[in-house]
Amino acid sequence: MLRALKLIFDPGEKTNVAYYLPTYDLVKQIAYPRIAEMLNNLAVPYSVNKSDHTFEVNNKRLIMRTLDNPERIVGYEVGDSLVDELDTLPTAKARDCWSRIIARNRQKKRSGKNTVAVGTTPEGYRFVYEKWGKNPTESYELIKASTYSNKHIPTDYVELLRETYPSQLLNAYIDGEFVNLTSGTVYSNYDRTRCRTLEDIQPGDHILSDLPQEERNRICHEAYQHLINRKSSVELLASTDDNSEPAGGVGNEDFDWEEDCASPVLVIRRAWVREIDVGSSGSRGADDGSGGRTG
Repeated sequence: MLRALKLIFDPGEKTNVAYYLPTYDLVKQIAYPRIAEMLNNLAVPYSVNKSDHTFEVNNKRLIMRTLDNPERIVGYEVGDSLVDELDTLPTAKARDCWSRIIARNRQKKRSGKNTVAVGTTPEGYRFVYEKWGKNPTESYELIKASTYSNKHIPTDYVELLRETYPSQLLNAYIDGEFVNLTSGTVYSNYDRTRCRTLEDIQPGDHILSDLPQEERNRICHEAYQHLINRKSSVELLASTDDNSEPAGGVGNEDFDWEEDCASPVLVIRRAWVREIDVGSSGSRGADDGSGGRTG
């Protein structure tokens, strides 16, 4: 948004600027009030045509369009464009929008260089990765900016994200990295060395034997994650037929977290967490002691 105004106020150019957002709601709720606020703070005269979605500033037009309907990106020309959150679109749709946007950038500039800038959080290996990460050309430049560099966000904003988001989302949303957000999220922390076991299934382990392999893997993963996340307070039960013999709490001297949690299989066998639903409908998770569910 600041770049759009900088281009508008460039005294050496007479060309228009386009600003694209994913939906009209974002134009109405974010673009209109913020641009108007910045112009008012600068005491710069302007006019707004909301039916045409344009600002008239400094004898130039700031044209706002949305990405939800690519067919409407027609009928105007600009010298520069800015695109917000392009990677939130499906790849094919983003590719279509991009082709139409660069086609609008045909007003001749005195500098001879038309530009299109994209500001977006990378959403995995989508269009932005395809164009700027995987197959960049000489005319494409990738600039990564961490959320830590934003001086206008609350001081605890990043820490709150770290308490909520898995590592892949943190890498994408905080550091601007291209990461896989569509597969491997359940077992993202799996370590082939640490989680490997040579133990065989024993007769007393039949609690999982009648379930599909995928369901067994899910339950092992949930039990393992729950034990690690709740190791300071979880009560453990021995994995017996009736699931009733106590194995003691975390303070049990016979229970070693590094050794006994090395494998999800051993976790299931040696320390079963209560209330993990092994039915075909899915897992409820384990009671966290506050009435809620964790899973």
